[in-house]
Amino acid sequence: MKLGNAIKSVRVMKGLRQGDIADKIKITGAYLSQIENNSKMPSGRILRNLARELDVSVSFFLITSVATNEEERNSLISVQPLIDKIIDQLT
Repeated sequence: MKLGNAIKSVRVMKGLRQGDIADKIKITGAYLSQIENNSKMPSGRILRNLARELDVSVSFFLITSVATNEEERNSLISVQPLIDKIIDQLT
């Protein structure tokens, strides 16, 4: 699953509207739409803000977007705390 699809999936699952999330993180609804449609890549700051508003970790989005199957996803989840530490140091 691509990053934008993962973001949209979480947002829809939580019953949140694009415009509401966009307003909270101070981007336009059009820009969030482009992110969710995989035509734009969010900056690290925007990705972190999206994760915060959607109540997931940035590493969740990254793992979801790079894992190609359930076994790979489970392997990556086992190192999620390490991924979170790395992300914290980068941002």
